Amino acid sequence: MEQQTHLINLESLISFSAKLTETYNKEFILNSALLSIMGKLKILRSCVLIPSEENHFSIILTKGKLLHNSRFTDSQFENIKINDIENILLEFGIIHYLPIIYQNNTLAVLCFGNKINNTAITYEEEQYINLIASITANALQNAINHQSLVEEKQIAESRSQLLTTLFEISHDFSNLMSREEILRMLSYHLMGQLMISKFAVFLLRENDTFYPIFNRLTSDETVEVTCCMDLFYQARLITNIQCDDITLLEFKKLGAEIIAPMMIQNQIKGLLIVGKKLAGGEFTSQNIQFIEAIASIAMMALENERLFKEEIEKKLLENEVELALDIQKNLLPKSVPICQNFEMFGATYPSRYVGGDYFDFITLPDGRIFVAIADVSGKGVPASLIMASVQAVLRIITPMSISITEIVQRLNKLLYENTSSDKFVTFFCCILDDKNRTIEYLNAGHNPPILYKRTGQIIRLTEGGLILGFLPEIEKYDSKTITLDRGDIILLFTDGVSEAINDNDEEFGEGKIIEYIIENGHYDAQSFLNGLINKVQTFSGEKQYDDITSIVVKEK
Repeated sequence: MEQQTHLINLESLISFSAKLTETYNKEFILNSALLSIMGKLKILRSCVLIPSEENHFSIILTKGKLLHNSRFTDSQFENIKINDIENILLEFGIIHYLPIIYQNNTLAVLCFGNKINNTAITYEEEQYINLIASITANALQNAINHQSLVEEKQIAESRSQLLTTLFEISHDFSNLMSREEILRMLSYHLMGQLMISKFAVFLLRENDTFYPIFNRLTSDETVEVTCCMDLFYQARLITNIQCDDITLLEFKKLGAEIIAPMMIQNQIKGLLIVGKKLAGGEFTSQNIQFIEAIASIAMMALENERLFKEEIEKKLLENEVELALDIQKNLLPKSVPICQNFEMFGATYPSRYVGGDYFDFITLPDGRIFVAIADVSGKGVPASLIMASVQAVLRIITPMSISITEIVQRLNKLLYENTSSDKFVTFFCCILDDKNRTIEYLNAGHNPPILYKRTGQIIRLTEGGLILGFLPEIEKYDSKTITLDRGDIILLFTDGVSEAINDNDEEFGEGKIIEYIIENGHYDAQSFLNGLINKVQTFSGEKQYDDITSIVVKEK
């Protein structure tokens, strides 16, 4: 009979083990363990405790009746300290507890009352309980492992789905080139993925100020916020941010739930402010990851849109500047006057598309030739507009048969009245008398032209007065008349020639100009001037910071 009892116990254990291996339900495993022990030992009351926090346990299952016909409740066994387990369980008629341990890790605690006959647990029963505990521990750990694998699989699938979704969203945004379309697409995906209709996009301005470009959180389209960007290098629930930053109060007033940084190359360029879900409910960590990712995708699209718009504007500006350059070229003399005793040539090379240097040859009614060179302060389009004004005025007043000093005084008055105080013009002009081989010149603050006499003498033409446009009235401009001899050379130039800089920050200087005149004075005017400009450009290389303009007049 004793051998049959052992056989029945063994068959029972095998059946119990087989039943537990067929399931991954932890509650079923623990419930089966309780019922098996209660049935074999004839116990009426039991429960299961599982660890909840360090040194604490909570109840998940109860079986049978307690003393005084009471029942266990969750509240009575919530967060039981391990040191208090025995005393608390004894109050409810629980006198035995059996830890379910797997590799020194307590997975649960099976708790039992006394046997019906109040007899002590025999050695055989103790062995049976220990075997049940071992089988339960293995089954329970298998269930935990299986649940972990299922959760990891779900997380992996979720991440894969998220990546696929974000890839598709990124492709959608990549084809958009207008801000309105980008914001519409952002709204579509926030609504489609998370049922969010209220959100706002703030872009970063200087001094950590964010301004809205889209705001469905509030009707105030002008609201701006200033904040510490260190708070927002990752997307997060605003309620979880512990900070006294006034920005959080501003965002909360707007109805913000999540603030996500809109980043490019690890730099915050904006903020995506998200309101509540239409259906309610909490934001999951995956929801926050999605918002953070789509925020940066949208920011990349907005940045591409900005760069695309800048490129279009740049192309339009380049077209306008090229048109201005064509207009400026047409303002310069198209041909050089032919003289019996003089040959001359002029050229200009702006440092930018258009420049502020000017030169001109104007044939006067009496056959004399008015030659002018000027340098407007500043560069680019503003200087070129003043240059055009100078050209227009000279073309009008030089044929009036007035003196060279009167021409300059009228030009000065016009420039003073029509330009700002920071704009002025250095100016040199002369009148060539081909018949008498003379020139009358006036220098208004310009680089003194160099007169190279055939005898080797160097004369700088300095007679004149103040620069133009600086004072409303100039009391006196002086002019001077000189006679040229055969072989004499006059070189007029702007500071773009004499002050050209090379890679060593050295100036070209007047010394090199004089050397060039001496060595190359035998060339015709055009070849002479082209050679000089080429020498200056070679000297400065890529460092042409100023317009280069020059005129040469040679006595035949």
